[in-house]
Amino acid sequence: MSIVENNIPNVVYHYCSVDTMMKIFDTKSIIGSIHTSMNDFSDCSWWFQVLIQEANIIRNSKNSQLLDDFLNHIYININDYYITSFSKSNDILSQWRSYADDGKGVCIGFYSERICKNYDIPAFNELSNKGWVEINYIEDEQRKLAVEVLTSITKSDPSNYVTTNFTRFLLACKNPAFKEEDEVRYVEVLDSRTLCNPECLGYSTLYQGNSFQYRYKPNIGIVAFRLQNVNNYESDNFKINSITFGPKCFMDKTSLKLFLNKYRVNSDVILTQSKATYR
Repeated sequence: MSIVENNIPNVVYHYCSVDTMMKIFDTKSIIGSIHTSMNDFSDCSWWFQVLIQEANIIRNSKNSQLLDDFLNHIYININDYYITSFSKSNDILSQWRSYADDGKGVCIGFYSERICKNYDIPAFNELSNKGWVEINYIEDEQRKLAVEVLTSITKSDPSNYVTTNFTRFLLACKNPAFKEEDEVRYVEVLDSRTLCNPECLGYSTLYQGNSFQYRYKPNIGIVAFRLQNVNNYESDNFKINSITFGPKCFMDKTSLKLFLNKYRVNSDVILTQSKATYR
């Protein structure tokens, strides 16, 4: 993929425990956690570090202050990114082990357009602060992009970067070590440094904290998250593509079908078992 492109598949897959799956159907929503709580502690800052490294390579006495000003501009404009992670694939062993109760959970296939029809990478503004992001894990491409940006900054009007949205690069570039996850993500861009009301970006509020929910995560502490609707249609019917059972998940199919029927889930859901021979 190109970092400036955004190719989101029609069906995206979310790995989770059975308990989490039940909560998703019960609330018709899914958690989007702040980026600083992700398993990858470099999430949304990886490309910024690449940018710093490449800037130091080309730094000289003439451009040093310009590069510092530019990097500081990027840094102070890093927002809060509330991320819901999906994969392009529904049977990845590392995903089962890490995110689906060590293989005892499930992988739900959602239709991406039912979560959000905006396939553009989001930015912090009133019109498009929610959207989809396809992850790029190719470090050579990430470094090439950084060099192109830095070259443009040093050779053109320095004020140009003030109006450029670099959020797309921060969101799309990730440490290559996580390549196997094959991730696409749904992101809501907010900024807790302002008094902006998350429920209505054009207005301010003194009580931003009321718009978030909170959970405890070991080694991190309190984590703020947003609940994102997974069925943005007027109908109460809940349409999904599939449910894949983890390699250690042996669920009673009759009970599951009754459960899905309760929440008005479409009857043609594809039910499959993981092919991973993991125990």
